[in-house]
Amino acid sequence: MLTEFQTKKWTHLFNIYDNNNDGVVTKEDFEIKAQTVAKLHNLQPGSAGYDKMYAEVMADWDHLQKDVDKNNNGEISLDEWLEHGYTRISSNEMYETVKKEADAVFELFDQNGDGVISPE
Repeated sequence: MLTEFQTKKWTHLFNIYDNNNDGVVTKEDFEIKAQTVAKLHNLQPGSAGYDKMYAEVMADWDHLQKDVDKNNNGEISLDEWLEHGYTRISSNEMYETVKKEADAVFELFDQNGDGVISPE
């Protein structure tokens, strides 16, 4: 079971993934994420860079849905997310996976590759 602090942190992360603020994480949230990343990097739909980024974001959704969406309804609820969080932090292998995912997200927002996310 997650501690109160861990629950707050995982709930905050859930809310970041819930881009449209409808209380669940869905494929639509990842499509919004792809649009946001495309805008940040000036990627145009149909370009090689856009297609690569979009495929990576949608692959992340597919993986997350398979791993977290226990009732297979196409939505990840907060309860499913928190259960997933507990599983993640309870496993060294999962820790490494989360670290890898966090590094990948950081790279998406590090527009110039200098190791810093700039406010622009």
